[in-house]
Amino acid sequence: MSAVQVNAAVVENNTIVRAEVLTSAKAVKVKAIPGGKYILSEGEKGFAPENITLKRVGKDLHVVLEGADLEHPALIITDYYDNAGELVGKGEDGQWHEYTATSGEEGDEAAFLLDGESSAVALGAVEFPGAAGLNNLTMAGFMLSPALIALGALAALAAATGLGMLVGKHMAEKDNNNGNGNGNGNGGDNGNDYDDGSNGGPNIPTSIVIGGVTDQQGKIINPGDHSSEKSPTFTGTGKPGNKIEIIDNGTKIDEVMIGDDGSWKWTPKPPLEDGDHDIVLVERDPITGKPSLPLPGFELVVDTVAPGQAAIDDLHDEDGVSIINPPSFEIAGVTFSGAEVYTNKNKPTLVGTAERNTFVDVYLNNEKVGEAEVNAQGTWRFPFPDALADDRYSFHVVNRDKAGNAGLPSSQLTIIIDTTAPAEPVITEINDSTGAPVSGGSTNDREPVIKGTAEPSEVGAKIELRDQDGNLLGTGVVDAEGNWEVAISPALEEGNYDIIAVITDKAGNKTEMTTPVGLEIDLSAPELPGDGNVGMPGDALEGAWDNVEPQTGWIDPATPTNDARPEFRGAGL
Repeated sequence: MSAVQVNAAVVENNTIVRAEVLTSAKAVKVKAIPGGKYILSEGEKGFAPENITLKRVGKDLHVVLEGADLEHPALIITDYYDNAGELVGKGEDGQWHEYTATSGEEGDEAAFLLDGESSAVALGAVEFPGAAGLNNLTMAGFMLSPALIALGALAALAAATGLGMLVGKHMAEKDNNNGNGNGNGNGGDNGNDYDDGSNGGPNIPTSIVIGGVTDQQGKIINPGDHSSEKSPTFTGTGKPGNKIEIIDNGTKIDEVMIGDDGSWKWTPKPPLEDGDHDIVLVERDPITGKPSLPLPGFELVVDTVAPGQAAIDDLHDEDGVSIINPPSFEIAGVTFSGAEVYTNKNKPTLVGTAERNTFVDVYLNNEKVGEAEVNAQGTWRFPFPDALADDRYSFHVVNRDKAGNAGLPSSQLTIIIDTTAPAEPVITEINDSTGAPVSGGSTNDREPVIKGTAEPSEVGAKIELRDQDGNLLGTGVVDAEGNWEVAISPALEEGNYDIIAVITDKAGNKTEMTTPVGLEIDLSAPELPGDGNVGMPGDALEGAWDNVEPQTGWIDPATPTNDARPEFRGAGL
């Protein structure tokens, strides 16, 4: 971000009602004003920063200075999209210009941004139509922030707005107050623009200091915080005997006396309502009735409503691929993407949804391990930075808003991380489709059934049978006893096969057999020996021989025989 100090001024009806120094360390929040103008200025001449980035977050407009990232806006204009206004600045030509989208697209202009969208903008080339009003500004000086004064940034504001005289009067009053403690220096009215008109004299110097703001448990509440505490306690110091008036959103709600020891304490009664609060303190002399200048407002958002229930929608591996919802497959009624998630990815990323612009606390086995920010679209992600050991893990998240209110815990997601490959599977037998064992590794059954074993602990693991070319021959599942069987499908063609079994456990780890099992599919009938005829020597069937008297020897096929058990002879392959 630029090292030149950037200032912002809020203009309502041609009056500067607030001016602040911007910093990327902590965003300045200002409430949107209907028809308001928001002036940016920097440097001695008060020219506007040339390039900024705008982002819509809900109904708020975030202003990001050049060089800063979108998560660190310098200015947040709350409820901007309920109260349209213009962001303007003075160009080096001395004219007022409105910030416009550098893309030239209407949808990238501030007024048309959708929730979560951002746009790079710069001072437009055309003079701002409302420039006449900006050239005749007045200033409600009590709205100058202490930072603006302390950092000497009033000069840039004065140069931009032409309010050098008023700024000078403010500084003169400050010097007089510091010099004699009564605000009545030698400068006539001493620039007293802030007297309420009821006491005939200038404001008294402010002695009050806010020492701290805490909730009822003692937790510190900082300006701009969201808190579930409706009765925060303000403590501080001031001039003994003086009175402090407490003003909330422009309305006096209470008062408190500074004690004899110079300390004071205030807790709102009745408690503050949910919503935005701007607590302003004014010190008043009880004798003269003269007030001090108001302290800069202490902004606080009271929120006692818990967010809804967050959800874990998915679990991604390091490549962004879903672990919970991979492409599933089903074998014998077993689906391999069931509710209990197995994975060999040990650095998962949780992905889910929750209330926009809040946080989710992430719990592993019921212990909080971190948190994730929910973006403007209501989504969040939480990557585990370190690898998780092989084990069973349960995750859940709890939605938490900026005030600390917590929603109901999400549903539990259980995963089993397993990075260990299973033991090698074994083929134990090959049967034909009738169940008869295949002997000698050869069969004419094109759809044999192959059986085998694996470790019983691998129940549910997938078995694939593949040939020497890697073709898939069939699949099966390991049962509770560690047995498996695969019916070959589609039918095998005639030929020789070297079959290997590959096991894939539920986490995706694979192991394949190192030694294949041979199988021959033989569909061809053997040829008859000889010339294919019957009755001749060397033929498959040479004939029958009678071994019973009176007539023995070769039997003529046309001649009866008395040998009930004649001998048949022939040649084989």
